[in-house]
Amino acid sequence: MQKKKSVIIAVCLILSLFSSGWTGDIFKIEISPDDLNFKKVNSYDIVELRGCSFTTKVGEPMLPVKSIFVALGAKNIEKIKLIDVKKNELPGTYNILPVQTPQPFLINHQTAGFDPPKQSVYLLSSPYPEIIIKHIHTGSLRWENIGSINIFPLQYNPSEKKLILNTVICFEIEYSTPTFPMLPSRFQKDDAFNTDMRIIKDMIKGLVINPDDVSLPPFIKKIKNKKNLRPEEPGEAAVQF
Repeated sequence: MQKKKSVIIAVCLILSLFSSGWTGDIFKIEISPDDLNFKKVNSYDIVELRGCSFTTKVGEPMLPVKSIFVALGAKNIEKIKLIDVKKNELPGTYNILPVQTPQPFLINHQTAGFDPPKQSVYLLSSPYPEIIIKHIHTGSLRWENIGSINIFPLQYNPSEKKLILNTVICFEIEYSTPTFPMLPSRFQKDDAFNTDMRIIKDMIKGLVINPDDVSLPPFIKKIKNKKNLRPEEPGEAAVQF
């Protein structure tokens, strides 16, 4: 009876683990004020940050946005939780240029007029953008999931014309339960395939902020009992050993 109770408790603990999601990881992004560059266009200010592009919502403040990529293995992002932010208010006041409508590079094309500041944003007395980090998309390269995340290092208080630089951004990624891919067993000894996987692995390592977590080559299911072998399905195989 005691043994049966222990088994039930163990099963409940396992179910609880999987229902509560996968273990999370903590990351820290550091931004240096030395990477800032300031420009003036008529009466407006443009602030550039090395390694960043810009926000794209027309009429809203044009601020730097940093895109980062995270290796996820077989996992998926459940949610991102901001843990800590170190803020530094920059001296002076700024009149940040609103994002303009993109112009096509065409001969004799008549350019659009100036897009004025969107009043619903430029009258705010709170920092813009409100969020500092946002999960954009999760894709995959071969069998490695890669999460795309946007970081907003600069925030703008339009009514006070103040800029806030987030010099340290610490966040946690919580994962959903992973599903491991299966590969046909013939790939195990395929030299061309393994060479390709090494190239892909190096490429992913150069892209993400956590290169040590890149999990290629992919998981391959192993079954010891030959009686349990089943016919191969597309993308799946049992591996004998």
